[in-house]
Amino acid sequence: MPSPPAFPVAQAASTVTFAALGNVIANADGTPSINKIDLTNNKIGPNASRPLRLVINAGGSIRMCDPSLAASDTRGCPAFP
Repeated sequence: MPSPPAFPVAQAASTVTFAALGNVIANADGTPSINKIDLTNNKIGPNASRPLRLVINAGGSIRMCDPSLAASDTRGCPAFP
């Protein structure tokens, strides 16, 4: 009996490529594009920390948001799977 096919291993995105008009296009090496970047400051204490996120959409716009707020708040981040 043959063994079942192995599931592909998810590859972490490390690059985003923008076209001349600013939209996101496929990376030349075929890797997935970055769609979010979580930012933290490890130079301050955890009680003063305020993590933020950069969200990059397919149209090329980049938005900073606060993942600790509800998505319905204008400062909050959209939900990610």
